[in-house]
Amino acid sequence: MTGINEGTGPSTEAIRILRAAADAFAPYGAEEGSGGEEGGEYGRALGEARRTLLIAGLPDASLPVESFYRSFGEKGSGLPNVKGMYGSASAQHLEYLYSLAGIERVPSAFSAMPDHLSLICEFIALLIEAGELDAARQVAADHLSWLREYEARLVSVRDRASHGACAAQAPAAHEEDGANGADRPRTDEEFSRELLKEGIDAMIGHLHAVSRALDLMQRL
Repeated sequence: MTGINEGTGPSTEAIRILRAAADAFAPYGAEEGSGGEEGGEYGRALGEARRTLLIAGLPDASLPVESFYRSFGEKGSGLPNVKGMYGSASAQHLEYLYSLAGIERVPSAFSAMPDHLSLICEFIALLIEAGELDAARQVAADHLSWLREYEARLVSVRDRASHGACAAQAPAAHEEDGANGADRPRTDEEFSRELLKEGIDAMIGHLHAVSRALDLMQRL
């Protein structure tokens, strides 16, 4: 696909935002998700959030997959009115769109979830680069309406981590008195919970940035 002109216009910024989100939410361990392994406090926090949220089967796993937030029981479908399963009609629609764009298969890390947020963001970015702006807007309208519900899920996990950190600090604060108690070092559990909260905030920030990218797309 053809590239875009260099600059800081809406298309350049929208693509940058979409690809940053694609990296942040990529399956844990996938090459695309290397942003979670950067150094520094931000990288450590994002890595902690990615480990908690993006590994299927963990207690707080929150995979950014559209099918999990779509009902299978649309009127006349003959399917039960349930959510939380792979392979909804949305996933099938995206596979069809990928094939029209010449994308024969998705990376193996996404094989069960063609409607993963990382793929959707990357696909929209590719459409913008190719000058297919109407198509990019339509994909966004059809396949990103679930992000508010997904953000609510992340907020729930973050709040549980915050409450857990407070609960862990309370008994420890009574073990020592005065300034000594206030200055005690954080436990490993407290540090991990604080990192997790900061990392989830960063991921929520990426979701908000995607919303800004969608606004920018309206100006293209």
